[in-house]
Amino acid sequence: IEIEGTKLNYPVLQTPDEKDFYLQRDFNKEKSNHGAIYVQENCDVWTPSDNVVIYGHNMTNDTMFAQLLDYKDQAYYDAHPELWILTRQCAYRVDLIAGAVVASDSDAYKLLDSKEALVSHLQTYTGRSTFTTDYDLSSVERIVTLSTCSYEYRTARYVVIGNLVPIPYAE
Repeated sequence: IEIEGTKLNYPVLQTPDEKDFYLQRDFNKEKSNHGAIYVQENCDVWTPSDNVVIYGHNMTNDTMFAQLLDYKDQAYYDAHPELWILTRQCAYRVDLIAGAVVASDSDAYKLLDSKEALVSHLQTYTGRSTFTTDYDLSSVERIVTLSTCSYEYRTARYVVIGNLVPIPYAE
């Protein structure tokens, strides 16, 4: 996962076996307070779920997902309106749609079961967003939700939500 022109450039990991496995483990599965960037265990990354949830720590040294908090500022969004997720099969451009402070048990993390639920979900979070866009929500098929700690209250998280746009590699 990468945001061009920033420090955010990391491998994304997942294990379906244990919730939060990479919360306190690094790329090599060794204990680490930094943890790793990882996908929620019930998300399908090969045929992307309708909401692929990716977690990362908000490190005080501005690493991991700390830079997501910069999306609380419209100017930062204007300079970085997209990010990239690269897989072996395909590149994905993620057009960012909303950023919001949520509770750790928020509906922002749930998998969605219909196009109507997806649009309703996006309307909720664009209405609460710290930045504004004029993105056509009806064109969205799948989203990515990036999550990190925020400190407005004990269970606060900051999520950035974007449209997952596949960009096939040239053959």
